[in-house]
Amino acid sequence: MARSSLMALSCAALLAVMLQGCGNNEEDGQSPVPDEPAVEREVVEVIVEKPVPPKMPDCNNATDSSAATRAWCKGQDAWKRSQVFARDDNQKRDAFINAYGLGQQDASMASDPQSLSGQPVAQAGYRAGYQAVVEAQGLVSYACDGESDNEYLDRWCEASAAYKNSGLGASNNAILRGRYIDGYMSGRAIALTIPTAMEVMFSGETKAGSRQAITEPSAMKSKAERAFYQGFDEGHRTMVALIQESINQVMQQMPQGMEAMPSMPGMESMMPIEPSKPTQ
Repeated sequence: MARSSLMALSCAALLAVMLQGCGNNEEDGQSPVPDEPAVEREVVEVIVEKPVPPKMPDCNNATDSSAATRAWCKGQDAWKRSQVFARDDNQKRDAFINAYGLGQQDASMASDPQSLSGQPVAQAGYRAGYQAVVEAQGLVSYACDGESDNEYLDRWCEASAAYKNSGLGASNNAILRGRYIDGYMSGRAIALTIPTAMEVMFSGETKAGSRQAITEPSAMKSKAERAFYQGFDEGHRTMVALIQESINQVMQQMPQGMEAMPSMPGMESMMPIEPSKPTQ
């Protein structure tokens, strides 16, 4: 009987311990952690599209004759013939073509050529575009290395040197230089016409009231126009001075000046009339 009592006491003690452990959270003042509610998340599918390269003009399409297409195709043709051409390098190609258009624009406005230092591809494109306009206008260029056996070349170099001293533009501005030289040559030619030459022979200068060598516009519309008229004035003035110098040299070599010159029909009215001497 004592054994049964011992077993009952042990069971009672074990039950008391179990009941005490179940009540620890409440006694410590801690409430049970509630379960988190389920959250539904929306899945967004992001689609990344590859950039579409810009459509290049079709230079073989004869129906597409827009200004942009024609300009781009001319630049592309120059790019393929250039020394900086690189196959399948679109970045260099685009840089060349853009600079090509810039060079054409500057040349059409007679602007001084730009220097794109540090950008060899762009510099090559710019130079090609500028030169394309120069060639389209038929402007020639020569190397001036002193006197030659070519009369036009010597006169061209003379006019080119006058342009460099004029201060109109850079020495490598072929557009302004070409217009200046055209004017210079025209001025020289007009100075050699009979009326001008005769006036220089007898008076040394163009008389007031006589026909003008050229009539300049009241307002110049462009630098190229101004270059032509300035070149004309310089060429005309240079030629008149040469004529006068030649006449003076001839007169100095003749002992009696104009009196020693043989008379020519029709020249009598052009000779200066000496005042009559008073009678004694």
